[in-house]
Amino acid sequence: MSAAKTKRRRTLRHPAGPRAVEALVAFIDLLGFSEKVLAVRSAADLERLAATIARIQEYFDYRPADETTREAQAISKTEVLAFSDSVIVSIVLESAATATQGEFDVWGSDLNVMAYAQGKAAAAGRFIRGGLDRGLWFHEGDTLVSPALVRAHRLESSKAKYPVLAVSNSLFEFLRDHPGRKVYSSDLDPFPTMFRSFTDVADETVHYLNYMQLLLDDVDWQSDRQTVAAYRAASPDEKDDIAREGFRKNRERFLRDHRDAIVSGYQGAGSDNVRAKYVFLRDYHNEIVDLYFERRNDLKVSFDDANARRRPPARRVLARRRK
Repeated sequence: MSAAKTKRRRTLRHPAGPRAVEALVAFIDLLGFSEKVLAVRSAADLERLAATIARIQEYFDYRPADETTREAQAISKTEVLAFSDSVIVSIVLESAATATQGEFDVWGSDLNVMAYAQGKAAAAGRFIRGGLDRGLWFHEGDTLVSPALVRAHRLESSKAKYPVLAVSNSLFEFLRDHPGRKVYSSDLDPFPTMFRSFTDVADETVHYLNYMQLLLDDVDWQSDRQTVAAYRAASPDEKDDIAREGFRKNRERFLRDHRDAIVSGYQGAGSDNVRAKYVFLRDYHNEIVDLYFERRNDLKVSFDDANARRRPPARRVLARRRK
């Protein structure tokens, strides 16, 4: 797949200048979606599926209504495209943001955006899998050509056995060895929590985006107007308590939604192969719960099913608890 076409032209165009650019590229597939597309029997069926894909686009900030998000997209030159059962995201490496914030921090921020979108989709029961890579990207009009996209697609089809965004070794090593990490002390270095890994059938390590931990570390404390109003009227000490409680509540809310989505997906799975994907997600979810909450089994996934044998935990890459 060296080129892809889409009839939707509501995408952000790159400015004048070199049209082939270096970018972070994701090829994303919605778990079980291709079978639903093949099962379409009416225009109404197809339109419902198109609405689902449109929702995935929204998670990745496609045509956002928020002005701040639109400005951020324009600065980072983000594009989100959809066709059939897939979504493609590209974020250009060199931008006004990299010039002011530094390359490593901007790439870390872009990965956080990917993680947040993946987490929101998963908590709504829309589990995705895909590949992430860095490399050249050319998109003009209806023509799209990108070796990074080809590699991301191959990662999705050959390495993303579970509902994760598999990360190329090139991208992983690029960030691991980036000189921008040197400005951080060891306890503040963001790289260790960016990725996790598992070993595939060929006994090769597959790195993937640690979307749960990235989202939980970046979650906002605000949840409703009453909480914000109380915060504004509070003393400095009370503000800290309100914010701390807000973080706890919002993390719990995400973990409950994510837990329920995994259980629902497992219960609706039609084969052992599909159930295995939710077993993987169960183990990932439960390990992350333990990082943020002690003795909170109510937030964990439990299938109570003899078919759900425990698989070895996904190996973390230099993982640690965030302070």
